[in-house]
Parts: sequence; C-alpha cells; structure tokens
Amino acid sequence: MKPSNGWSYGTDVHKLISHLNRIVLESHETITICAPWFYTNRSTSWVNELLNNLKSAIERGVKVNVFLRADSANGKTFAFLKTWGARISLVKNLHQKIFSNEKELILMTANLTDAAERQQESYVMQNADAPEILRVMGELKEDLAHAKLGDEEVVEYLSNVLPALFRQIEQISDSTSPSDLGFADILADKWETLHDQTRRYLTTGQRIELFLLREGDSNSEATDFAPAILEYAKALENELERKIFHPFKLTGPELKQVSSQETDIKIRGALEMLGAYIAENKPLTMGQMAHLLKALSSISNTFRNYLDQRLQDENDFFHVFDFPAKLEKFNYKWRTKAAHPHPLNSEDCKQCRDYLLREPIRLLLYLTTQLT
Repeated sequence: MKPSNGWSYGTDVHKLISHLNRIVLESHETITICAPWFYTNRSTSWVNELLNNLKSAIERGVKVNVFLRADSANGKTFAFLKTWGARISLVKNLHQKIFSNEKELILMTANLTDAAERQQESYVMQNADAPEILRVMGELKEDLAHAKLGDEEVVEYLSNVLPALFRQIEQISDSTSPSDLGFADILADKWETLHDQTRRYLTTGQRIELFLLREGDSNSEATDFAPAILEYAKALENELERKIFHPFKLTGPELKQVSSQETDIKIRGALEMLGAYIAENKPLTMGQMAHLLKALSSISNTFRNYLDQRLQDENDFFHVFDFPAKLEKFNYKWRTKAAHPHPLNSEDCKQCRDYLLREPIRLLLYLTTQLT
C-alpha cells in the first residue's frame, strides 16, 4: 500500500501506538474503531493499555463504536468492550483499519494486535486528496452493505467516521462561500439559536460540498456527494435530539398511554423505544425520531403534552405542515441513501440542502421557528 499525496507515514509502530492512545484520551464525543482483529495474549501488551483508555473514555461519556471480524480471536476484547458499554458490530471479511475520534482519523495497515509491533509500515493520514477520500468512502459503504448490517447501523458508523475524516478538508477549503451556501444569511436571526453542534455540522457539510465541487469538476459523474449530505443530515438530527427529545428526557416523564390504546402495537412499540432512550440512554436515529413524532402525536401522553407546550402551533406542526412525514421523506431520500452504495451527485446534495433551508419546505428552518 503506497501512500498518496498528502499522506504522512512512518515505520515507527510505537509512534502509531502513541497516536492511537492520544486519540482516545483527547476524545470528547465519539470514538470509532474499525479493525479485523483487536486482541492480545500478553498481560503487559500495549493493547491492554489501549483497552483501559477506551474504558475510561466510555466512563466519561464518550460513545465508542467498534467494528470487528466475527472471529473467536476477538472474543475477549468483544466481551470487555460490550460490558463497558461500547457498541460493537461484527462484519464478515472486514478489512478496513480505521481509528478515529470526532476530530482526527488514522488509516492503518496494522491490526490492533501484538503482531503490529513486527510490521514494517503503518500509515497515518493527515490530508488525503479527493480520489483517496472517495476511494475510502466507497470501500466503507460497500463493506458494510455486503455485511448486511441494518440501515441505521451503516448510517451511524459512517456519520461518526465522516466528521473526523472531512474536518481535515476545512483546513484546505476556501474560506469564502458562494451566496447559495451562506447559512448565516439564509437563517438570519435563527442561526444563533441553533445548537453549536448543529452549526458545526452545517459548516462542515458546506465545506465538504465546496471541496467536492471543486475537485470533481473534471469528472463530476464519479464524485459521490454522500459525505456532505450526511453532515447536513446530522445537523437536522442533532437539532431534533437537542431541542426536543433531550429536554423531554430531562423532565423525568412517566410514559403511560391511555387504556384505549394499550393494544395498539405501533404505539406500544414507540413508547418502549422512547422509554429505552430515557432510561437506558439508547440513542435515537432520525428514522426513529420521525416514527416517534408520528406514532405518539395522535394520543394523549406525556410526550404529546410536552410537545404541545413547546410548539408554536401543534396543529400546523402535525397536520398542516406534517413535519413527521417530511422528516421521513428526508431520511429515506437522502440520509439512508448517502450511507449505502448509492452514489449521490451534486444536484442531489443541493436538493438535500434546499429541503432543509429553502422554500417551499425549509425543514430545519421550520423546526427552529416552531420551537418556543
């Protein structure tokens, strides 16, 4: 494996190990690990130190996502990480080796085993050119789709990896944006009301889109704009969770439906999903949030009562504008497709962005306007 332009690399595996531990120690939001093999048979191995650091990260609230091959050699690591609270998925024939937090990503030739100390080369990615970025994205999407993971697992994995991979592009993207992408101007006084992570996702998506537009000029058919689309999707998903579902969780609600609805399977399932989010801190995906808004809007319950207090016009939100249905459309048409082997071009990206911010739908802008 030869490094392309923009890669820095070395044969000092101990330096690589130091980088891995630093990424874990400096993480604040997410850690994503993709490695076919992650194990050790030595009590004094560097792998144990890395595992201990991962345990500490989980204890301080960092979300850890791990993808491994379904191999008995990974059994002890799987058991430890699962017990500590990491989310683990087993992928047949996995070959990608990726280690990232929310700001930095390393691509490796080495597995996370004792054998890494005997390898001659390990590559650390600092800045990759567009062809290399698109190649990595394509391989990730194909591997996960072929592994038959659930749609939401694929989306979550890629959306966690993308910020680390593409925030590097911010440093080499143009600082000025065309008027079509001036989010602060489009949103006007609503820009500052967005959650800071929502603004960050929008800005990162904007810079990725500009980068891909520039790099893809000579061969636009081959340029997949899914990375930018996923960042825009994360902006909407984050705003929903931070402004509706998380504040509701903080109220310590009792989730009991009216007796006449207790036999409704969809409503019962929705209440169980919302209960797991509240009691077990299980994250909600965009699709799940759309389902909850739709399923629980038609009956009397504490969530619906909470929404009535938060929304400027709950009738318009649920019936006239029908926010849950439009959220489902966004999830189906852009977010889910972006995380699968389904190339999306620059026009798809523009339509996704416009659906959030421009007439006639303005999904994100509508949400900020409705919330009191």
